[in-house]
Amino acid sequence: LTSPGKKESATQNPQPETGSGTRLNAGNLYGRINLEKLPKGHLIDDRYEIIRKLGQGSFGAVYLAYDREMEIQKALKIIPEAVTHDEEAMLSLRKEAAIMVKLNHKNIVRVYDFHHNREIKYIDMEYVDGISLAGLKLKQKDKRFPEEEVKKYAIQIAEGLAYAHNQRVIHKDIKPQNIMRTNDGTIKLMDFGIAETVHSS
Repeated sequence: LTSPGKKESATQNPQPETGSGTRLNAGNLYGRINLEKLPKGHLIDDRYEIIRKLGQGSFGAVYLAYDREMEIQKALKIIPEAVTHDEEAMLSLRKEAAIMVKLNHKNIVRVYDFHHNREIKYIDMEYVDGISLAGLKLKQKDKRFPEEEVKKYAIQIAEGLAYAHNQRVIHKDIKPQNIMRTNDGTIKLMDFGIAETVHSS
């Protein structure tokens, strides 16, 4: 309502355009950002500074980030908005992450935390500087590993799985894409069925 004789002032803030991404500031025209294309330097929770994108899967994007608090590099698995709106899927992820946080073995990628209370939801993990066995295979002659190399990797895979089984945890998505080899030759198992948990939900 306006007083008689006074013009109505147009002071309404412009609304952000609709589209994919997470709303960061409702009063900002550029208040949405694409979770699959976070820019270098983007800061999450005033702590994690995005360095670069590591990969994109059916579950979501994974970024290399610098943890300003711990002063180390980490991998952040960003949870897509479609999943964050699924209560059953988020509950499954919380249970899965709670289990993974307890696993501490040289042949398993560490999961540090599951951040689900902020606008951007993500899983905070150990960053592995290396290559997956799937990618490594493509670099081999005739796309095949030498037998001695296979034995060396298989023993480490078995040790990681044996440790997880002793903790009553089963890897539900074991495949070359989920097995990393670090630059020093250490095998690391990752993604203990998190994507499968979401798809099932």
